[in-house]
Amino acid sequence: MGHFAGGWFLLVFAGIFAYLSLIRLANSNGPRTPESSSGLGFFPQLEGLRGILAVSVFIHHAAITYMFLSTGVWDTPPARLYAEAGAEGVKLFFGITGFLFWRRCLQSSGPLEIRPFFRARLRRLLPAYYAACAALFLVVGWRSDFAFHKPVGDVLSEVMQWLCFGLLRWDFPDINGVGGTNLIVAGVFWSLRWEWIFYAALPAMAYFARGKRTGILLAGLALAATVFRTDPLRLFVTYFGPGMIVAHFWCEIGVRFREFFRTHNTDFWQNMLLGLLAVGLAGGMNDFSGLINTFLFAVVLYLKPMIRILSHISVQTLGRVSYSYYLFHGIFLTAVRDFGTNSGWHYQIPTIYWITMTSLGIGILIFCQCAFPFIEAPFINKPQPKPPVPS
Repeated sequence: MGHFAGGWFLLVFAGIFAYLSLIRLANSNGPRTPESSSGLGFFPQLEGLRGILAVSVFIHHAAITYMFLSTGVWDTPPARLYAEAGAEGVKLFFGITGFLFWRRCLQSSGPLEIRPFFRARLRRLLPAYYAACAALFLVVGWRSDFAFHKPVGDVLSEVMQWLCFGLLRWDFPDINGVGGTNLIVAGVFWSLRWEWIFYAALPAMAYFARGKRTGILLAGLALAATVFRTDPLRLFVTYFGPGMIVAHFWCEIGVRFREFFRTHNTDFWQNMLLGLLAVGLAGGMNDFSGLINTFLFAVVLYLKPMIRILSHISVQTLGRVSYSYYLFHGIFLTAVRDFGTNSGWHYQIPTIYWITMTSLGIGILIFCQCAFPFIEAPFINKPQPKPPVPS
């Protein structure tokens, strides 16, 4: 098989889930389901989907890493499976955000409480992100011999831009003259910038989360993106629109849809949906990605086989650390790139390369599992203060 055969894609997943199965056997007396990392109404199938997507993005960048080692160019893999694993994987991450938070607005009895909302988002996103930034700064320091090659003020300005999710100047600049700083993290931090844009827009959009206003908002966003065709607006709708549409569907007519599945020939309709999903995915993600992602969300939320698969304890374990896996995998791949460039490693042999990538994927997972209790869990599960007891 060549370097971009579909079998290598499956090999990475097989290796990771074999490791998770062994861990499960070794901890057979442990809890059946890991703690939820979200307080937004736990959907185990979405937690599992996050884990699958994080590994897919890792495989996407592993394929790019091979191309970089071979040609010195960081570019999209020529094989469609490996190319779409990254692009569509990130879009589905955005879709999950759109679904969870828009559903929260639709089901809320009042306006969005802004301060608690942003406080919770900061606690969830900052610790792992700043830990990944610290690792990035360490690599930059190593490559620059821990000496300033630019004025100190310029370096501090560049560091601040990274710490602010690239929002200050809409960029993640090279730090201290180290070229390709963004590639050290596989260029994934840009997606956090869009997450914060969505959070900033959510309080205003929440006004429309009532009755017919929701349809007006969604139709207005789609129309504006079509008419004006400005990149920020178009990308905002493309990224978060599918999840918001499914959230509206879930809250408004989802009960009737679920009742339909219970009272009709469930197996027939489930097989029909799975078949349509397969045809859609095979037909091309680029032209109809928004439609296909919307449909995929519906399948994940309603289809019992998908729910059972994505709710499995091994998939849930992967989903629990998906955020740190997404943030840190680029740093591990950077170590592989440096090793491959400076050694006689036979990465040109597909078997050797993808066995190495499978081992690396497992290693990243082990790192994230070890780091999660110290970096993420204390902030996610922060206990709420108890009200004072009247004397």
